Amino acid sequence: MTDSFDDLLEQGLLEPSTDFLERAMSRIGPPRTEPPWRRWARGAALLGGALLGGAQLLAFALAAWTSSAAF
Repeated sequence: MTDSFDDLLEQGLLEPSTDFLERAMSRIGPPRTEPPWRRWARGAALLGGALLGGAQLLAFALAAWTSSAAF
C-alpha cells in the first residue's frame, strides 16, 4: 500500500505550485473583532455557570453532611 504513495511522491503530483503561499495568504482576511455585548454575554454565562456549579458543590456537601449526621 505504501508503494503507491511512494510512486505518487516520486512523480511530483502532490507538490504545490510556486505561488501557492501568496495566493492562500491573499484570500485570508484580517481577524474580525467581536462586538462588546458578546464579550459581556460570554462573561455573564461564565459567571452564571460558576455560580450554578458552586451551588451544586454546596448541595453535595450538605447532602453528605446530612447523611453522615443521620447515623
